[in-house]
Amino acid sequence: MKRLVAISLALCLAAAGAVQAHRGRSSLSVVEIDGRTGAILATHRFAAHDVEPVLTILAPDAQPSLDDPAALEAFRAHVGRNFKVDGSTLVFRSQRLKGDGVDLVFSGQTRVPVSQVTVSADILPQIFSDEPAEMQVNIRVGGQTRSLLFLGGQDQQTVRFD
Repeated sequence: MKRLVAISLALCLAAAGAVQAHRGRSSLSVVEIDGRTGAILATHRFAAHDVEPVLTILAPDAQPSLDDPAALEAFRAHVGRNFKVDGSTLVFRSQRLKGDGVDLVFSGQTRVPVSQVTVSADILPQIFSDEPAEMQVNIRVGGQTRSLLFLGGQDQQTVRFD
């Protein structure tokens, strides 16, 4: 009996640890800029379970699921409004929904030569005070990659390229 209680307790603690391990929401964006033309391709990758709670705010009349076209459109529009490169809003190009993964691709244009890039990113708004949202943005120009980390509420950051 003691062994059964010990095993049950260990399983409960392991489950609680797994829940605690994922207390925040995060995303990854990769911004590729052609240094000769200034063409921008931005790919945003999210976990659906991080996006769906936000849908209750972005699309209150839709189902809070990326399976609902109205909710998905609201999220795409939100990303388009809240992610800018050098002050420019990017244009939605494509999406891929597979399993728990959500990829959204946008494109745009910036000035050349590219010596610095300013990114504004506030895609996963802070909706729960105990779950910080963070967004990593990798920017590639001419074989160089720079990374930015946005935490909830940060407005914009700038990186320089040689």
